[in-house]
Amino acid sequence: MLPTPENATYSGPVLSEEDKRVGEAVSVQEARQAELDEVIRMSTNIEQLIQELCPDGVPYVAIGEFAEIQRGSGMPKTILTEEGIGAIHYGQIYTLYGTYAESTFTFVSEENAQKLVHVNPGDLIITNTSENLEDVGKSLAWVGDKKIVIGGHACVIRHKHNSKYLAYWMQTEDFQQQKRRLCTGTKVIELSAKKLTQILVPLPPVEVQEEIVRILDLFTELEAELEAELEAELEKRRLQYAHYRDCLFGETGKQHRVKALGDIVEMKAGSFVKAALVSKDSTDTHPIP
Repeated sequence: MLPTPENATYSGPVLSEEDKRVGEAVSVQEARQAELDEVIRMSTNIEQLIQELCPDGVPYVAIGEFAEIQRGSGMPKTILTEEGIGAIHYGQIYTLYGTYAESTFTFVSEENAQKLVHVNPGDLIITNTSENLEDVGKSLAWVGDKKIVIGGHACVIRHKHNSKYLAYWMQTEDFQQQKRRLCTGTKVIELSAKKLTQILVPLPPVEVQEEIVRILDLFTELEAELEAELEAELEKRRLQYAHYRDCLFGETGKQHRVKALGDIVEMKAGSFVKAALVSKDSTDTHPIP
């Protein structure tokens, strides 16, 4: 009989580690299926809401008709600090943030904040400049409870709608197609605040916007959970590989004589080759790989 903690009794079967893993996997799958069932239920609810509140369809409205856009300026990275007023540099929107945020990675002093464009809770931040067409116009919904500031190459969109709904919509192909027609530049791509006002956005009632956000938030959480599980599994496989690699080579070393690398191979150091002597393509004058 397996030992048990003092004064503890257990009359059920003893599960193997494999049985436990299978049970945990089944529990996770059941929980995930329940979440997907909830998504289907909410999707049906959205269809009903649209039929009830938008019997003639969802209207498309130009951003300039329902929002105020203010372009940011200034804020070099040298004034960013680790405390003070929350600040988002436009480059961070590409590298550090997702669809929405409630806290910032960097800050500025109160003195510098007074010189910068403010972002209120519920506002939308969008980048105006990028080195490529795909990235420009990346949006970020600010859902924090305090005002923050932004600098140049980004603007703030002030509105009375669900900011996460707008941020999610700006990831769609509908937005991308409209954006491509309005961008200018070749080496540096620009999506000006003036051009942004022309973009048409589907604007259902706020109740519908909130339901759509609930569904997309749920999928975002599911995606994050799956990524974490896959990364954990990958780390286990890395450790497993390292363990067996070391064991196999360790056993080989015990059974055979170990020699210095120089005793079994011939080694030669490479020499410097000028860039002018290298070609990207195989030609008559550059036939050797």
